[in-house]
Amino acid sequence: MDKFQRNQTDTFTVDCVELGEIYKIVLREDDTNMGADWFVASVSVVDSNNNESEFPCELWFSKAKGDKKIKRVLYPKGMTMEQVEAAEKGTLGTKKGITLKEVDGKTVNKNITEETEQTDSTDIKYVVTIETGPEKDMGTDADAYIVLKSGEESTEELSLYHTGKEDEFVPARVQEFEVENKDIGDITSIVIGHNGVLASEGWFISTISVTIPTTGARYHFPCQRWLARDRGDRKLVVEFIPSSVQEFGSLIPHVMTVCTADVEDAGTDSNILVKVFGHKGSSEQITLSSNNGVRFMRAMTVNIPIELPDMGALTRIRAELADGSNNWLFDKITLRNIDSGDEYIFVNTEWIEKGGSLDVPVQSEDLKTDKILYKVSVQTSDLFACGSDANVFIILYGETGDSGTLALKNSSTNTNKFERNNTDEFEFSLLSLGNVKRVRIWHDDSSVSSSWHLAKVTVSIPVLVRSSPFPVTNGSLLERTIKTYLVTCSVRIFQRKLLK
Repeated sequence: MDKFQRNQTDTFTVDCVELGEIYKIVLREDDTNMGADWFVASVSVVDSNNNESEFPCELWFSKAKGDKKIKRVLYPKGMTMEQVEAAEKGTLGTKKGITLKEVDGKTVNKNITEETEQTDSTDIKYVVTIETGPEKDMGTDADAYIVLKSGEESTEELSLYHTGKEDEFVPARVQEFEVENKDIGDITSIVIGHNGVLASEGWFISTISVTIPTTGARYHFPCQRWLARDRGDRKLVVEFIPSSVQEFGSLIPHVMTVCTADVEDAGTDSNILVKVFGHKGSSEQITLSSNNGVRFMRAMTVNIPIELPDMGALTRIRAELADGSNNWLFDKITLRNIDSGDEYIFVNTEWIEKGGSLDVPVQSEDLKTDKILYKVSVQTSDLFACGSDANVFIILYGETGDSGTLALKNSSTNTNKFERNNTDEFEFSLLSLGNVKRVRIWHDDSSVSSSWHLAKVTVSIPVLVRSSPFPVTNGSLLERTIKTYLVTCSVRIFQRKLLK
């Protein structure tokens, strides 16, 4: 009988030395035949004492499908990441003769020793957040670094190492890096550069922010420029000064517990982007690394230390899939304040699709968490050739936070959207945003006929019979945010922020 066929279970017996408790397995195939693509549901290992360990997988082993990997590390169902990490370091359930030598080709004990020797006790943490431009040629796989300056004093060159699956700066992605170095005080400028000299290695940076958790200061740097040999001023190293400094108080340590559901295909190999909302504001977007695809597997529970500003009582959490090849279903996310012991629980039953996001309210008897229907009406101007065939997106900003990115996909009024003098209507069921104060609307320039002239946007709440019109004029109601690099796209309106 052929092995590894659809909906088939294959059993093998192997002889080996006593291993004790098995905390991980490595499974691979060699991609040698035409039908090499293989989707593995799970692996079970039974020892001579009939002790069984199940290793959920639900991922492709393929060079053409999914994330194009043919080798994976699998961990037992129900094992926490703390146990996994302890096992990786050889401190959990290791038996004589079983010592973890390498992880991903690197000697674990050697790396730990080197990192310990290089860390100065006076160093502090800096969080660098970088947004890469949205066009498909704006990312780079070059090695990047940053230098932080405070007057005449500066840090050394701090390498921006990618973690998890990502090994490059991805277009339209916000990526976060944690670096440690000496405390230089207030930041007066930054220098950022990379080593990509080829035309394909050019990098367009939209924005950079640097957060110092110990002082509660966040420095914002609008960049909007190329670091490339063949574009702009052809520089690979550029210095920026901050446009503003946000004081939010010292960050508060929390532990976020993420429980992936124990149902078929619930796991994902994606990094997870999380944003937390409270009565006093919201956090920045936080990247939860998938740790090479093992953190958010089916039935896995992981505790992740994070730091959040003081936002008062928490009201909701937004989870978004950053990349990867799978949808994701989580049962519950718990946030625990280390200082106060306060705990917030977010229970979920909805799937998050690839590239999608989901807002989940906190469990509370006092907080109203019913969703509200928002209607978005978009009116295209009455000008020659002013319609667009591009994909259009919008974000609503209200008193209690924002909606996240909403795709204007299915118009209830027109099959062919965004055509001359047409009004297209879209409906979204969202947690209450309070009064809508502004919106941001843009398109992705994905069509030959992308150029678009927009007349106005109206957001209404039918249940409350309340509407907020956002006319697109040159008056005081409009703050234009057409970015400089978008001029080359020949779009009349690509991105605008409309204020009520």
